[in-house]
Amino acid sequence: DCSISDMSGLDLLRQIREDCDLKKIPVLMTISEDLKVNIITAIKAGLNDYIIKPFEVNEFKQKLEKIFV
Repeated sequence: DCSISDMSGLDLLRQIREDCDLKKIPVLMTISEDLKVNIITAIKAGLNDYIIKPFEVNEFKQKLEKIFV
């Protein structure tokens, strides 16, 4: 999630991408608002895809399938 309590989702994404063992894991971020600047920043940091809350289960499934291909 883009707004978890201990750190931001962006901070977590950056930590994942800096870790040699984790950096290739696909990441799908859920966000509550459609702020283009947040999305662009996350994509530049290595985000694979995002989904805006609320979302439909089918949409979530499609996004997961897309990043795990």
